[in-house]
Amino acid sequence: EVRREALPVLAVETRWEEIFAGEIPAGLEKHLPVYMRTQRWFGAKSQRIKTAAVTEILPLSGDGFTAFLLFVRLDYAGGGDETYLLPVTYVPEAEARDLMEDQPQAVVALVQAGGGEGMGDGGYLVDAFARQGFHHLLLEMIARRHGVRGRVGRLGATTTSVYRRIAAGGDVSDSAVLRSEQSNTSIRYGDRFILKMFRRLQEGVNPDLEIGRFLTRKGFPHIPQVAGALEYDAPEAEPRTLALLQAYVPNQGDAWEYTLHSLSAYFHRVLEHPEESPPRLPDAGVLGLSREKTPDDMAHRIGFYLESAELLGNRTAEMHLALASDKIQPLFKPEPFSKLYQRSLFQSMSLLAGQVLPRFEKWFAGRKHGMDEIQRDAALGVIARKAEIGEHFRVLTREKIAALRLRCHGDYHLGQALYTGGDFVIIDFEGEPARPVSERRIKRSPLRDVAGMIRSFHYAVYSALRGEEARGSFHQDRRPELEHWAEAWYRRVAARFMKGYLGGCGDADFMPKSDTEIETLLAVYLMEKAVYELGYEMNNRPDWIMIPLKGIAQLLDHPRSG
Repeated sequence: EVRREALPVLAVETRWEEIFAGEIPAGLEKHLPVYMRTQRWFGAKSQRIKTAAVTEILPLSGDGFTAFLLFVRLDYAGGGDETYLLPVTYVPEAEARDLMEDQPQAVVALVQAGGGEGMGDGGYLVDAFARQGFHHLLLEMIARRHGVRGRVGRLGATTTSVYRRIAAGGDVSDSAVLRSEQSNTSIRYGDRFILKMFRRLQEGVNPDLEIGRFLTRKGFPHIPQVAGALEYDAPEAEPRTLALLQAYVPNQGDAWEYTLHSLSAYFHRVLEHPEESPPRLPDAGVLGLSREKTPDDMAHRIGFYLESAELLGNRTAEMHLALASDKIQPLFKPEPFSKLYQRSLFQSMSLLAGQVLPRFEKWFAGRKHGMDEIQRDAALGVIARKAEIGEHFRVLTREKIAALRLRCHGDYHLGQALYTGGDFVIIDFEGEPARPVSERRIKRSPLRDVAGMIRSFHYAVYSALRGEEARGSFHQDRRPELEHWAEAWYRRVAARFMKGYLGGCGDADFMPKSDTEIETLLAVYLMEKAVYELGYEMNNRPDWIMIPLKGIAQLLDHPRSG
């Protein structure tokens, strides 16, 4: 619900556009920190905003619709700043009732006219995504490659060679904002396009656009092809990516949803036969298991998902082969691991552990009395082995890795693949949005993506188990037995994914040549991911803390197994 009295009042004479004709009203800038904190796409909710300032205004107009793209710089009390993109437009009071009920979070300010004609009783300044006119304005701007000048720089629109083919014969009049987005905002145009607008703006080409354009040119079929973009240029600054236009891919949801659905069936098959004991967990790691046949009884219980995991591994390998295919262009040309790079990799992983583990120890001290015995033991076990975790990364300083690094996905997990019913389409090459663009564009071992997906399988099986527990599918005393079945599923599925990946890679030169080197590199990336997850769950989902704790303990007990 919007409290009118809490909104700033922006006074104009005759036209709402006057708000952005001169100096930005102080009342608007003062209110922006309050407004930003209520938005799903605002990522720094733990930080206190000291000030907000509108640093750029880009006017967009066409077909009787007008909007402004505002660059809002937020300065934080703890130091540092970020710039967010806020598109705004005007809604008259007479048309605002539905908006106020359905999307109250979109309302930014009240607009009052000073008696001039044409504005009636005034209205509201709102996030422009709430209006379909804005959706079509953006699409038309890209289609026509139309640019606009702002107060500081220029916004340009481009299309790729596939734009016309994707647009041909399709209806784009029906548009809607996708509700699943967190850090960005996306619009679906019929069955033709998805436009993603990046809310947090950073200097440098967004990897989602850069990699997407590259893979589209290479003809890689398992991504949404890039059709166009909106990019901003200003003097003495790197370009900024504001929006990315891609082909819409019909799908049945993402691979995370598909996996949870499959896991529900798996646990039901297990629960139907309480007399059967869980299988002995194999000693071999994911690499060794990838070369073994899945036992028939486990293959039967897991079902068709084993083939899906192998296919996803295959598609992941094909993605990496495509990303490694340009031997000339500096941005994409694969590079060898050097001693300096291995050292920097070790230092960044050690720094992560050095930040997360002491924080976890303090966090645990304040919560241990609310934990059950199993959780306490798991937490104490990881705390007691802090030094071992650091040593886990030190192998990077001792063993030369003969492999190549290349541009990778950067934030690879089950939520980053769409399931089409018989195949997978890989999406969202943005990388981890919290990291700087420059860091997200670094070339890395593709095994980092592999580790991300393997950890995602671990998350999926325990998420599904939590779901079954919440539904009352089993009595609490069966929990240890079902955790054993969960681990069995995870190890066999991760191994089948790895089998598909290795089979798809063949003798690709970006892969280490020996099993020992593959195991070494995969293990350090798995540990890095699990430590990162520990920090994330501690801050965001304390109830999930057992998943990374289990992952860390497994890697410590079987350092080369994954």
